[in-house]
Formats: sequence, C-alpha cells, structure tokens
Amino acid sequence: MGGGYFWANLSLMKDIANRFTIGVAVSNLFNMQHGTTPCFDYAGVGCYPYGSAGTSGPGNQYVYQNVTQTPRVIEVFLTAKLQQGVPH
Repeated sequence: MGGGYFWANLSLMKDIANRFTIGVAVSNLFNMQHGTTPCFDYAGVGCYPYGSAGTSGPGNQYVYQNVTQTPRVIEVFLTAKLQQGVPH
C-alpha cells in the first residue's frame, strides 16, 4: 500500500499596477484524502475516530483510513485595493 506523506495548500498572488491583486489558492494540493500512516483495523470496521468511513475489508490488516471527503479545490481571485479619499 502506498500513501501520501503530507497535506499541502498553495497560494500565489501577483500585484497588478499597484491597484489589483490576482491570485490562485489551492487547498489539498495533492488530493490526499487519507491519513499519512496506516492504522491496524482489527474487526474490518475502520479505525477510531473515523469508523467505517472509507474502509472495506475483512479486518486484521493495515488500512489507510479516509479522514476527509474534500477533494482538491482551486480558487482564482481578483481583489481591488481601496483608494484613499481626496481631502476637502
């Protein structure tokens, strides 16, 4: 069984003309939905505290327990900076 070793998020931003910021944010960059190390499932019902979510099998084996159902999410954004008002 192969498993991932970490979860990662990534954010990149770029200022445009000192007025706007454009960027991209990626949550769960490598789409890891299970733990970084396996747990031993004695009875085939999953491991504490997640129970049987994302596991199947006869028990008495190591399983990578699913700990999230959130896949990779990619967000693109554009923000505008507020300008100072002109004094009267």
